[in-house]
Amino acid sequence: MRKPVLPVVAATMLLVAGLSSAFAQTAPPAVRIGVVDLELVGRKFDRKAKEEEALTQWYVGRQSFLQELDKYIFCVDDEWKQVLALLDTPKGQRTPEQDAQLKALLDEGTKRETRYKDLEAKQAQGALTKDEENSLKELRETPTARTADLRNRAENIENELQQRMAAIREALMKPVRDAVNAIAAERGFALVLEKDWVYFGGEDITEDVIKKVNEMAPPPAGTAVPPQPGTPPAGGEKPKEGDGGKPPGGGNP
Repeated sequence: MRKPVLPVVAATMLLVAGLSSAFAQTAPPAVRIGVVDLELVGRKFDRKAKEEEALTQWYVGRQSFLQELDKYIFCVDDEWKQVLALLDTPKGQRTPEQDAQLKALLDEGTKRETRYKDLEAKQAQGALTKDEENSLKELRETPTARTADLRNRAENIENELQQRMAAIREALMKPVRDAVNAIAAERGFALVLEKDWVYFGGEDITEDVIKKVNEMAPPPAGTAVPPQPGTPPAGGEKPKEGDGGKPPGGGNP
């Protein structure tokens, strides 16, 4: 004969069934994870492109300045100072008087260089007089000093380039972080990962980030730097490290 189910047991079974049903209905939603391609964001970040263009113009201008300055290495101290002051004005903005001064200084340097080469040739033949030996020594000191100055200026330019690159990178990272945070809050993402670190899954929010970052951080007016001495038309290789899609200084924005 079948035994009757005890009232306590029946009540317990009903309670468990009710809790299971309630738990199934109130289970927490799945965690939403966003994925963003920061390299692509960097390539399509309008402000980044403007900053890189300005940095390129500055760097190419500085290199052109050094190349032009190199023509005057046989100028003595006072002449060298005049050359530096005159070359401070970009080539296309110099007055005819400034161009004439530069030509006169270059001619003086060229005369010394010719004299220097003539004396070196006589020295090789063992035909130098004592006075000519002294003249050759003095002439040799001039380009040596000028070359050392050029080398220091080149090193300073490279150091400044690295500083500018680091400053630009730091300035570009904040708006990208802000854009990612804003989208995560708007769309309820608990976590946003960089695409390079995700093997599978996640919701791609790259295009949303690109749109948001360009809205939040548009290129400022007058981004381009003022023309530098000897600045040619924009072009040439950009002073960047790493992939073309990376911002100055390497890495993601």
